[in-house]
Amino acid sequence: MNKNSYTQQQNNNKATKVGIYNQQVKDYLANTKLSLLEQKAIEVFRASAQRRRITNDEYNKEVEEFNALHGFLLLKKGKDTEASTWYSYINYPYLDSQSIHDAMTKYRKFMFTYNRDVKEKNTDIKAYNSSVVKNIHELTPKEKQEIYDFRKLNKSLHITAYNELVYQSNLSNPIHPKRKYKQLLQQYSDTFYVLLFFYTSQLKKRNGKLLEYGKPTSVKKNELPKISINHKDLIDFKVNGVQRLNFSKRSAQNHIQVFVEAGLLLNYQFINKDRPVFANFNPNILSILDGKPPKSQAPENTAFFTNEVQQVHKLKYYTRTPKKVIKNEIKIEDCANSTVGKKCGSMQETTPNNYKNTSKVGHKKSVGREKIKNLLPEFLKTPEKGLKKVQKLSLNFMNRFVDDTELAKQLHDNDYATYKGLPYNYLKRIELYAHELTIDEIKTILVQDLVKSAAKIWKNHENPPFVGDWKKAINTLHKVLFKNITTNETLFKKHREYRWKLNFARQWFIRNKVSALYPSMYFDPTRKSQSEIGFFGLHKIYQKHIEYKKQSEVEKKDSIRKSNLRKKAINNNKKLNTAVHKYLKGQFTSQQLFDYVEKNLPVSFYEKLITKIQIGQA
Repeated sequence: MNKNSYTQQQNNNKATKVGIYNQQVKDYLANTKLSLLEQKAIEVFRASAQRRRITNDEYNKEVEEFNALHGFLLLKKGKDTEASTWYSYINYPYLDSQSIHDAMTKYRKFMFTYNRDVKEKNTDIKAYNSSVVKNIHELTPKEKQEIYDFRKLNKSLHITAYNELVYQSNLSNPIHPKRKYKQLLQQYSDTFYVLLFFYTSQLKKRNGKLLEYGKPTSVKKNELPKISINHKDLIDFKVNGVQRLNFSKRSAQNHIQVFVEAGLLLNYQFINKDRPVFANFNPNILSILDGKPPKSQAPENTAFFTNEVQQVHKLKYYTRTPKKVIKNEIKIEDCANSTVGKKCGSMQETTPNNYKNTSKVGHKKSVGREKIKNLLPEFLKTPEKGLKKVQKLSLNFMNRFVDDTELAKQLHDNDYATYKGLPYNYLKRIELYAHELTIDEIKTILVQDLVKSAAKIWKNHENPPFVGDWKKAINTLHKVLFKNITTNETLFKKHREYRWKLNFARQWFIRNKVSALYPSMYFDPTRKSQSEIGFFGLHKIYQKHIEYKKQSEVEKKDSIRKSNLRKKAINNNKKLNTAVHKYLKGQFTSQQLFDYVEKNLPVSFYEKLITKIQIGQA
C-alpha cells in the first residue's frame, strides 16, 4: 500500500474504548519486566477463560478486575480502532419494507405537527389580507393588471418565497394578497407511500446498472441519489391491477409542491414540464440503509433465469468447422448430465450466455444455416415441442445467420436488391426478450442485416462488386460497427442510426445520379470527410437530421400549446358571457358576479366584465 494513503487511512480511524485501554496496557508492559509469577498468573487466567468459553464482554470485565489487582498486564478483546465517519459513504444504498414502514410512521407524526403549524400561519395570513391588503372592489384596472402580471411572473415560487415577495411589494402599495399554506391531507399519505416505492425501485435499478458496468455503488451521505418523479407514472401506478392514486396529473403535481413546501422533499429541481422533477427525501423522515453489494453474476442477464432455463446450454449455435463442432457437442452433452463442475470445465463453458460463434468474426470459417440446423439436438428441430416462446425467438433470430463467404456471393448475385431489413418491432422483441443470446451474437446478425440493406445501393450498377470486394467490406464492418458497445439498448439504437444513413445514401446516389464506390472503399472507416462520399462521412448529416426532428417536435408541441390556449380563451369567454347574462337577468348579485370571475377566470377578465356590464345595461 502507498505509504501516504496508509498514513491517511490511519489518521481517519479513531480509537475505541478497548483501544484506549489496550494502549495503557502496552505502555505499561513496555516499561515493565514481568516476573515468573505474573507470567504464570496470565497463563492461568487465559486458560480459565478459554475453558469456560465466556463472551468478549465478560472477558473484558474480568480483565479489568485482574489488572486492578496486578497492574496492566492483560489486553482486552475487540477492535482497537474503528473507521471514522470522515468519509460518510454508503456502500450500497437500498430500502426494505421495514424502512418504508418506519418512514410512513415518521411521516404521520410530521403531518400532525405540520398541520398544526399551518393553521397558525394561515390565521396570520388571513388577518394580513383582511387588514392590510386593499379590497378587490377598490382596485383600479391598472392595479388589477398589476396583480395579474405579478402572479404570472411569480407563480413558480413556493408559498414562503411568494409571501415574502408580497410583503416587500406591499410596502409601497398593498394590493397583493398572500397565499395560504396547504395542509397535508390524508390522501397525501398515499402519494408519499407511492413515492417511497418508486425510490426503492430506482435505487435497485441504479445499483444494478452500476454493478453491470463494474462501477462502485457507493455514494456520499450528503449526496444521496435523488428520486426522479414523473407525475404521469405516479398516477398510473397500480397494485394488483388497481390504480393506487385516483386523481389527475395536476393533483399529483400539487401534492409534490406541498411536500416541497412542507420540507418532506429537499433540493427540489425542476428542468422543464416535459421532464421529471428531482428531489431528496428529508433524512429525518427516510433513512437509507447500507448493505453489501450482491455477488456479481458471471454472464449478463443470468439473474433473470430460473432453474429450468439452465438447460438452455443445449441451444448453442456453432460457427466453427463441422469436425470441431461435433467433437465439442459430445463434450457438452456429457457436461449436461454431469453433477461435478470440475469435470465439465468452467462456468463459462456451460452457461447459456456464452456462445462462441462470434468471438472472432471473420477470422474463422463458419458453417451455413442448414449445417447449423443439422448439428442441433433433435428436440430443437421441432421447437414447438421442446422450447419456450422466448427461446424460439432466439433460435429464429440466430437462424438468420449466413456464412460470410456465402453472403458475399449472394450480394454479388443481387439476391438482396429488394431487401427491406428486419422490422423494428421484431428487433425490439429481440432486445427485450432474447436473453439466451450474447451481445456478440446479436452484433453478428445486425451487421449482416446492414450489409443486406446496403445491397440496394449497387443493384443498378453496370459493374456489380466482386465477391472478394463484398467479403472485404463484410470483414471491415464486423470489426468497426458496434465497437465497444456493451448494452442491447445502445446496440439497437446504433443499428437504427446506421439503417437511416444507408437509406439516405441510397436516395442521394439516385437523386444526384452518382455511382457509389465499391463496398470495400465505401465502407472504409478512414473516409470520414463528406467529400470522400463514404459511409463514415455521414455523421454530420445524421446530426442535422436529429436536430431537425427535435425542432419539429418543439414546433408541434408549441402548436398544440397555442391551440389549447385558444380553446381555453374561448371557454373562458363563454363562462364570462354566461355569468354576465345571469347578472343582467337578476340571477347574480354584483358581489356574486365578481366572486365568480375571481375564482374561475383570469385577472384580465375584470376589464372585460366591466365593459360587458356597461354595454348590457345600456
